Amino acid sequence: MTERKFDDTSDAELAEWWKSVKKAEAHSQLCRREVEDEIVRRMPADFTGTVNAYDLKITYSQSTKIDADALQDLAWKHGLFDRLKELFRWKPELAKKAWEAATDEERAKLSGAITTVVGRPSFELKKAKNGTD
Repeated sequence: MTERKFDDTSDAELAEWWKSVKKAEAHSQLCRREVEDEIVRRMPADFTGTVNAYDLKITYSQSTKIDADALQDLAWKHGLFDRLKELFRWKPELAKKAWEAATDEERAKLSGAITTVVGRPSFELKKAKNGTD
């Protein structure tokens, strides 16, 4: 990554630069995906080999979603409830509205198991209603 100095850059220039870079990034991503689609069209599924002195490997990932309530119902129905802990990892998620509605005492007792970290910021840049181009 190129290191840039922003000391002499105004906030307006920085915002315009960010907007321009985001547009270029979106275009680059679209172009890359078009090229990938064409490679996939030409190559057999799960291809691994050498093409023009480049090693190429095409794999497909899978995303699995599980309906926890339906799974537990099926496990009870078929006598497999005791096997769930062995066959599945249970990942609790914070139900934000319910958590915020819980009593201070409930939250205090359970908060020792919860860690919150700040992630990378997300940006949105829109033309201000009174802004000029």
